[in-house]
Amino acid sequence: MTAMTPGSNIPLPTTRVAVDVSAPVRLDVSGLLLTADGKVRNDDDFIFYNQ
Repeated sequence: MTAMTPGSNIPLPTTRVAVDVSAPVRLDVSGLLLTADGKVRNDDDFIFYNQ
């Protein structure tokens, strides 16, 4: 498991990812899927809560 700090980003060595968030307050978590050159392909690459 990898822990992240607020505002951080890390490359993931796999195509399937599970995220478990634990915090003392409610959070709104989102993610972006990026290509090798660091760009989002389209709106489908933006993941957010209750999508």
